[in-house]
Amino acid sequence: MEEILKQILGELEKTNKRLDSVDERLDSMENQFNVRLDSVENQFNVRLGSMGNQFNERLGSMGDQFNERLDSVENQFNERLDSMENGLTKRLDTIERQTADLTEFKTDIKQGLGDLKDNMKFLMLREVETQKDIFILKQAKDK
Repeated sequence: MEEILKQILGELEKTNKRLDSVDERLDSMENQFNVRLDSVENQFNVRLGSMGNQFNERLGSMGDQFNERLDSVENQFNERLDSMENGLTKRLDTIERQTADLTEFKTDIKQGLGDLKDNMKFLMLREVETQKDIFILKQAKDK
């Protein structure tokens, strides 16, 4: 029986050694897993940081492009507005000149018509006087 107990004890010691070996291998695998997990986590953080930087750069670039396009549209709008304003100013200046010319023309016509009216009155008066003189001469001749 002692021999059986020694055999069982030997088997138990072998089993213990095997379990210790398995335990060491599990510890080693756990350590390897933790190292790999840390490595993957670090790589993930690095890549995530890189992607974040790229995203921020692209977002900044898009913002710059948007601002450039907005500035361009604003400049075009201002140029067209200035052009329209200049065109309207020129048209208003032209209208003012034409109005002044027409006002001067109207004044000249009124003055001319006044002078013509005076001349017509004078001529009518002269004609009446001439007719009177003819009448007097005819009567003097007939007497």
